[in-house]
Amino acid sequence: MAALSFLSALPSLTALLLIDRMPVVISVALLACVVTSMYAVNHTLVVLIPVRFAPFRKTASVTGLANSITYLGCAAASYGFGWIAQRWGWNAVIVCCISIALFSALICFMIMPRWNRFKTDL
Repeated sequence: MAALSFLSALPSLTALLLIDRMPVVISVALLACVVTSMYAVNHTLVVLIPVRFAPFRKTASVTGLANSITYLGCAAASYGFGWIAQRWGWNAVIVCCISIALFSALICFMIMPRWNRFKTDL
């Protein structure tokens, strides 16, 4: 599910990159689609996955670890994307977001067989 959420952000990000001088309303709508996709990823990784660790009594630990990683990534992205935008412009930020979404979806697809085995072994 996380992989599909990462991929669902790509059409909106691509439109933001390719359409020059679009109206603000359309830009905001496309960014809302991207944010919704990333919220789905966050919900999957921070809420749905840790529940699977309940038989091991590790739900809170996994949730805390996932939240910590999420907040560290958010902090790094805030400064990193700001630096990229100042240095190369907003199109470079969008290209970075597309690259990160593709890489993250690939990672999710690669670990999916192992995750499915884990779920069935419970």
